[in-house]
Amino acid sequence: MADRYTKLFSLPADLYAAGSPVIIAAGNLLKDSQTGETLAQLKIQSIAKKTIKAATVCIVPLDTVGKPLGETITHQYLDLCVNRDSGFGQKVPIKLPDSSTRAFSVSVTEVIFTDNSIWTGDDAAWDALQQPKSLSSLTDSELAKQFRIEYGGRCNYFPLEQKDLWHCACGAVNHQEETGCHKCRMAHARLRAIDLNDLQTKSEKRVAQERQAKIEQAEKDAVLEKERRNHLKKITALGTAAAVICITVFCILTMVVIPRSHYKKAESFLVEGNTAMAAIEFGKAKNFSNAKERSFELWDHVTQREVISIGEYHTVALKNDGTVLATEFDSETARFSGGYEGQCSVYGWTDIVALSAGPDFTVGLKSNGNVVMCGDLGNRNTKRNVKGWKNVVAISAGKFHVVGLKADGTVLATGLNDDGQCNVSGWKDVIAVVAGYYHTVGLKSDGTVVATGDTSDGRCSVRNWKDIAYIAAGYDGTAGIKKDGTVVATEEFADEVKNWTNMAVISCDLLDIYGVTKEGTTKGVYPSQSGIVALAADDAVIMLRRNGTLAIDGELFNDGGRLNVKGWSDIKVPLSN
Repeated sequence: MADRYTKLFSLPADLYAAGSPVIIAAGNLLKDSQTGETLAQLKIQSIAKKTIKAATVCIVPLDTVGKPLGETITHQYLDLCVNRDSGFGQKVPIKLPDSSTRAFSVSVTEVIFTDNSIWTGDDAAWDALQQPKSLSSLTDSELAKQFRIEYGGRCNYFPLEQKDLWHCACGAVNHQEETGCHKCRMAHARLRAIDLNDLQTKSEKRVAQERQAKIEQAEKDAVLEKERRNHLKKITALGTAAAVICITVFCILTMVVIPRSHYKKAESFLVEGNTAMAAIEFGKAKNFSNAKERSFELWDHVTQREVISIGEYHTVALKNDGTVLATEFDSETARFSGGYEGQCSVYGWTDIVALSAGPDFTVGLKSNGNVVMCGDLGNRNTKRNVKGWKNVVAISAGKFHVVGLKADGTVLATGLNDDGQCNVSGWKDVIAVVAGYYHTVGLKSDGTVVATGDTSDGRCSVRNWKDIAYIAAGYDGTAGIKKDGTVVATEEFADEVKNWTNMAVISCDLLDIYGVTKEGTTKGVYPSQSGIVALAADDAVIMLRRNGTLAIDGELFNDGGRLNVKGWSDIKVPLSN
């Protein structure tokens, strides 16, 4: 799709008129190389407390020097069901009559709610909102860390007040009359009272304490190192011959005996029908015999897994040889400035069989059942290390947490747990797991579904689901493919998927749901694509073709250069698709 459309113009981000129930989050002017048509594409975000059912926009086409071309174009968005923080318009191209259009201005003139109340803004002035400053833009990373310690792990931005709105540190947009953030519940008064000088003092005190602790630990380590060297001298005195024998034994153990043991265990698990553990044991056998090839082959039969994934500022993809591709971070297109936390540092990864991208981090599953991670979860006082995870068969990244499915059907979690999204220790008989932004969903072996975390918008209301074969989770909602190919979803996506059938894959993001049928045709993508086997969504959509290359939908949202995947090839195609 990227080759079909040429971007001619982009609106400033986040246009807003005082009192409006919506923000024009983004807008592009596109040229369709196949039809020659010029199209306007908008993304409109609701900030209203009521549900929107219709909206009208007025577009003024402009020529190359900014002069109006012809009459103003009126477009209606009908049959909507848009709740607060959700959006509309990005899937609806608006045809402009004059092909010489090279820019446009836009305003929202009317919004109709489900209670039949109407907002009108014929004379409203639409101006670009100032973007909240990202905490990651601070040169003092310890100050950003102190900010999160004091005000919560969801904090990513400095709070900002403009017009009749205030932006919470979590990124949510609130109205001035709201005393607390509608998303994270942070009190507005508390954010107004932020004192950076006080935070700096606390940060310096904490850093000094941590530095002293490191000094004390270093002194202890020095004593241990001295003891170790003395012990090593005694061992060395035993002679070179003994050392050679030890090295030889070690090599035999690590290159032959231990790998052979894992190989035999893998074959035993295959006889027992335990494909997951067989794949892991072959992975542990590394290069012994044909262990690596057999491991990769078996991973195709274990559980649903991500082979392409898109984060807030980056995209990653799994190659057939078990290595990983990542986009190069482009600070010029990072929407809120900053945004790079090392989430693209995947080029040394090998033997990877699944991956998942969070906003500022990437998680990878190795063929031996271990898990690797790069970047930053961005949370406070939580265990962020996944190095101790073993016998894992699936992983999924949320906004600030990571979940992993073990071969025995239990689930691991680490990261921010303010909403209970990591409360999975009691789950059993799980065969697939996905992380939403602030909730976690698990598919059980009997086709039922469990969920934990933020219950807003009914995103965890899955107790009555049955016969589910595939699950997906986004910001406001959860969805599942039933064994008959139909789709069920929580309230955010329910209307959109009610007529979907014969589905193979689905993916949810902040506002929307997308899917691929068993024939390879996409749902929720404009125009519909064919020959697709997998997709991943986060405002924009990355799609995997059967030939191992990628297509994109959503040129509006190339934050951080995450859509710069043209030329990628040899991407792993899941066998199930």
